[in-house]
Amino acid sequence: MTLKVATWNIHEGVPVPPGGDPALELVQFLDGVDLVALQEVALTPDGSFPESGPLGEIGLIHRMTFPNSVSAMFSDRRMGIAVLSRWPCGEARRILLPNPDLRISSGERRLASHDKGMLAVKVQIGDRALWFATVHVFPFHIFNRDARDPAFAKVWQELAESIDALGDLPVLVGGDFNTEHRQLLTSKTARRFRRGVTGGTTYRGVESDDVIYSPELELRRTQVLPNFSDHDLCVCEFDFT
Repeated sequence: MTLKVATWNIHEGVPVPPGGDPALELVQFLDGVDLVALQEVALTPDGSFPESGPLGEIGLIHRMTFPNSVSAMFSDRRMGIAVLSRWPCGEARRILLPNPDLRISSGERRLASHDKGMLAVKVQIGDRALWFATVHVFPFHIFNRDARDPAFAKVWQELAESIDALGDLPVLVGGDFNTEHRQLLTSKTARRFRRGVTGGTTYRGVESDDVIYSPELELRRTQVLPNFSDHDLCVCEFDFT
């Protein structure tokens, strides 16, 4: 069978390009997608996914969330990551990455690194199962730091160990890695993960967003789509046999 998988940092649903329409584009672009990894989701105060009837109408009726921090946009929301699925979701694992406590001043604003992490969900597709995860890694560039700095090795190591802990089932990880240097993660995993999104930038000239996948899956096709957010939407189709 074919799986259509997406990863999308949605900027808390706040449009960046003039004329962007988040409500319309979420439905338009995700229609026909089976599994969605979202980052920068404006969650409700209790950490739930906001009311989203139209997404249910296109089949994405199963939702899991992981609030990571206060919202950067709304005083009454929390910011986090989420998984949307066409199929039932079972076990969920929520992993906070070690926060490097990065800080910088920008004019009168003082910025600090928010907590980030991974949400992995076991998805049951008929008589088969796989792990699908969404991940958001720290925006090192905002703090004028390089993701390859040895000071951040623990971040990549703990993320790799969390992926390895998912076991032998097929694994798909969609995320905003905030760097083009995917080997920081894939060189540390026990299995050889491949990249689904290559050859083009997805965020301000950087190959930030990607879907990495374990060897049991075979990539058929990839699309990178500009939208209301400051991150492109990445959609990958896989053979899952």
